Amino acid sequence: MTAYYKARPGLAVRADAVLKLNDEIGLHTSMTGFKSLWDQGKLAIVQGCGYPNPNRSHFTFDGVLAHRGAQCRRIAGWVERFADASWPRGEPNKVVNIAERQSLAVQAVRNAPVVFADPNRFVRAGDPSQEPVYKKRPRSPRRTIKQDSLFS
Repeated sequence: MTAYYKARPGLAVRADAVLKLNDEIGLHTSMTGFKSLWDQGKLAIVQGCGYPNPNRSHFTFDGVLAHRGAQCRRIAGWVERFADASWPRGEPNKVVNIAERQSLAVQAVRNAPVVFADPNRFVRAGDPSQEPVYKKRPRSPRRTIKQDSLFS
């Protein structure tokens, strides 16, 4: 038994049980959906991705990935670069980030993201204590709200 199997007994898969893609690449047995995509020619795998002089930090790599390079000093993340190209004047409520805090990928120059952790508690505007009022009020699909009124 190799060190990997000893270190990861709940994750390691026997070589004969791997979902084989070719002679060198295989997937975990739980990844049947990806195997199906591979078989249909709809999945590509790029091996050996990284950046020069990695420090093995997940958080550093997340920043590198979000900002397109280890030396990149851009303010906007990749989602926001897409938003800025799609809505150059900055449009309210076009980018949504569902997380405890704003992801590096949605750091903005013009299109400020709406960030919230619990979609079930999201309200249009105002303080969470006013949520019952907003739930009773009819919502018009044509009504817009000012970006800075969200979560202020």
